[in-house]
Amino acid sequence: MILNPSRREFIKQTGSGVLALPALLSALSLDDQFHMPIGVCTSIDNAAIALEAGCSYLEEGVRRLLLPDQPDDEFRQKKEAADACGLPVRACNSFLPGSLKSTGPEADHEGVLRFAETAFRRAAEIGIEFIVFGSSGSRRIPEGFDREQAREQFLSL
Repeated sequence: MILNPSRREFIKQTGSGVLALPALLSALSLDDQFHMPIGVCTSIDNAAIALEAGCSYLEEGVRRLLLPDQPDDEFRQKKEAADACGLPVRACNSFLPGSLKSTGPEADHEGVLRFAETAFRRAAEIGIEFIVFGSSGSRRIPEGFDREQAREQFLSL
């Protein structure tokens, strides 16, 4: 076991865990014991693998699936692929790009709201129930910027 793995080593180790997921779920009989849906954060392109592994839903990326900064035509193609992938997409993560600031001197709340309106509208069209804010690059407080002012900006947003 590598104690401080590189990104590549981490992905290799985690990937082997995903391959073992069907056996683990079968051994634990989670569906029979807990009646709990199990989801995975991945692209809709991996839905068949996730379904085979026993997952019941996907968590996609906002910008990868909902394409809030792209035209509706491109989103329609993604929506059709999501509808046909075999698993529901119940959540999305990685909400705001780091270039769209929610705090600091370059905060762009109007831009964030336009982006969010499109993302939320498209999420509703697909049936997505949750969007994970995350977005560390967007909410990161720039060095030297007043933390209380950043807090107020974020709360205001």
